[in-house]
Amino acid sequence: MQSITEAEYFKPESLPSLFSLMQQAPKKSYQLLAGGTDFVVNYREDVIKPAYILDIKGIDELNEISVDNNCLTVGATATFSDIIN
Repeated sequence: MQSITEAEYFKPESLPSLFSLMQQAPKKSYQLLAGGTDFVVNYREDVIKPAYILDIKGIDELNEISVDNNCLTVGATATFSDIIN
């Protein structure tokens, strides 16, 4: 079984940084991490084996919630609690 320490961990702070990391990594060699529960289970059970872990939780743009012209936009890392509040 592969241990979590074998994958390189990155936590970009902006979308341009994330996109740069994604472009540098070979295709299908990275896994985006936003929360972790499913990721950790799948990683431990060898369902996924990324060489790189890209933690997107710290990217502010992905946590935004807005309403514009009667259209609700919810960022990828916004939580259910964020939406309710």
